Parts: sequence; C-alpha cells; structure tokens
Amino acid sequence: MADGGWIAVQRKVQTSFVWANPFVLKLWMLCLFKANFTTNRILFNGQEIQVDRGQFITGRFALASEYNKGARREHQLSPTSINRWLNKFRDLQMVDISSNPKYSVITVLNYDAYQPGGQLADMYPTASGQLADTVKNSNNSKKEPSSHKSTKRTYDEQSKELRAATKLWELIQRNNPKAKQQDLQKWADVFRLMHERDNRSWKDIGTLIQWSQNDSFWSANILSAKKLREKFDQLTAKMNQQGGFVPEQPPLETSHTFSAAEYAVSAYQTGSSIDEIIAMAKDEGAPATPDEIRAAIDEYNKRREDDA
Repeated sequence: MADGGWIAVQRKVQTSFVWANPFVLKLWMLCLFKANFTTNRILFNGQEIQVDRGQFITGRFALASEYNKGARREHQLSPTSINRWLNKFRDLQMVDISSNPKYSVITVLNYDAYQPGGQLADMYPTASGQLADTVKNSNNSKKEPSSHKSTKRTYDEQSKELRAATKLWELIQRNNPKAKQQDLQKWADVFRLMHERDNRSWKDIGTLIQWSQNDSFWSANILSAKKLREKFDQLTAKMNQQGGFVPEQPPLETSHTFSAAEYAVSAYQTGSSIDEIIAMAKDEGAPATPDEIRAAIDEYNKRREDDA
C-alpha cells in the first residue's frame, strides 16, 4: 500500500450496507487502501511472497492495529469484530479470503473492472451490493524497486514478534486506557532485532514485557518496543535485584487479550444486538459475561448521550 495516490469509488457506495455503518465503511476503505495496484513481492516474516493486483496480506491483529491507529477508544474495533466483518464482505462477494496458519491473503473482487485509463465500469452485481473501487498510486508509473532493502517487513498475528508487540501494547493500555495507538508492525520489527541481533530469548523478552508493565516506575517509562530494547539490561538487573519476576501474567499466546467492555462495545458498534453479542461471546470463549456485556453497553450509551 502506498502512502500517496488515490482511490476511485462509485457513488453507489451510498446505497450499500457499508454506508449505514461508519465502522464498517472505514474497514472497507482500509481494504481498498491496502490493496496492491500492481503485482508486487513483499518480505513477510523473512519470506518473499508475491502479492497480485487487488490483493494484500494481513492478519486480524495486524489489520485491527491499522484500523485503530489514531482512533479514540470508543471508535476502535476488536480483532474479533474486524474478522467478523471481513467474513461478511466475503459472504457478499466483495472480497475473497485465503488463509493459512501464518497469514491471510485478502483479494478485492472485481478489482480489474477499473481500467488504467480511468474508465469506471459498473461493478455492482444485482444481489450482493459489491462496491466498485480501485487503487491508483501516485507513483504507479514508476517501476517497483527490486532491491530487498526497500521491502518492508510484515508480521502475521501468529508470529512471536507481533505477539510480543501486541502484549506490550495491551499492558500499556491497561495502565493508561488513553494511550495513543501505536504501529505494532514497527514494534514487531524492533522485537525481531531484539531477538536476532541482541540475542534475547523470547522467554526473557516476554518476562521483561510483563515485569516492566507491573513495576510502578518502569511502567511509566517503558512505553514502546524501542525503549524496552534500549533499557533491556537495566530492566533485567533491576528485576533481579527485586528477586526476579514474581507476578504470574497471561502468556503472549492469550487468545482474547481485550477486556469484556472492549469486546462488548466493539461488537455493539458494528450493529450486533445485545443478545447476539452474548451468544458470540459464549461461542468464541471471550472473557465477557452477560452482565458485563449489558453493563458495558449501558455505560457506552450513557457516554454517547453525555457527549451529544
């Protein structure tokens, strides 16, 4: 995905179901922004992968991180909600999703209906409400660089690097719910360097993430992966002086790392009813009881009324 350029969208988007929900519209636009305008090769977890026109590679945690970047807490969606709406897009034949244990390839369907000259074709099927769109990058007349040095690394949600970045971010948010959203892909690359160049074991990294965010002093100072890397030896020495890491914390592999309130409000924002959210929480094993879900949604609606 290029930082510059523009996308073309038919006005018929206003008649699509995504128009009625700003959270879903934002997710759809993000898919369009991320789709490659030309076939490209990217470096993903150390492996070079071809990504065709109209495709992009991601994972639900990575996509949620991009979606939530810079957004206020009440305007964010959980990875589970992101995944649920992506599946909705797939059911309506807006995208195709090909997944493996490491990552997902998202393909925006009917992407080629837009011709290079800018001729807009009517891509709307009569039943699915498919949106017409494409991405035209401002530098699409230039050749893609072939050097691997210019290729940006991308980490999937199962990688140790992104799990470490996600865990550090979640603990920072626990200590400061108003913390500004960070680029977890950049953090993941710092954790890669921490492991590969600094020879830190993943066990030591995970332990120090948790200890630093449970310490009253360091939790206010370790607010990024870069800072954790810089202070790694100092933190380790301080932790050992205090007798090592004692509090037991959830491992990096925790399946649901968001709170009950976050889960409930995120699902509620996408249009799900309270009963549907309660059923989803039970099916997905989310840490949200029916009473917690109802209380969180009541509090969310109260805040909206106060802000109105």
